[in-house]
Amino acid sequence: MILEGQPGSVYDVAGKKIRIDEVHNLHETDFRLDLLKGRMVSGAEIWLGATLQDNGIMMLFPFSLQLMTTPTGGISHQGEIYENISHGSAVRVKRTLGDKNRDMRMDYALFRTNTGKVIVTLGMNDKFRAWSGDLLPVQAVTLCDK
Repeated sequence: MILEGQPGSVYDVAGKKIRIDEVHNLHETDFRLDLLKGRMVSGAEIWLGATLQDNGIMMLFPFSLQLMTTPTGGISHQGEIYENISHGSAVRVKRTLGDKNRDMRMDYALFRTNTGKVIVTLGMNDKFRAWSGDLLPVQAVTLCDK
């Protein structure tokens, strides 16, 4: 699955409108992760994610995960065990409204439970970010007119 959003585009995610602020594409020879950072009407930050390997879209929210390195094993979070399904290093291209493309190499890791919950981590040097959320069916997410 590939997310083809651009900064300024609007998605309907399970009935909630999300305006996209940033687009991050991580790619390697046999891997692609698209992350779209947006805001809901309430102003809350939300991220959408998709990989070539999945037939669904991840609805993600930032959370704090104390990491020293990008994890490659399993993770326990809120009483659930997340298994690593993919990890490595990829080139990230970032696009924002009114900004030029920026690219850099980042470490990534994707985790999933057997109930459809997901965790995504990105890291570069000693800075790490993490998101948790759910894998939604493709039909739950549509690109809207502005």
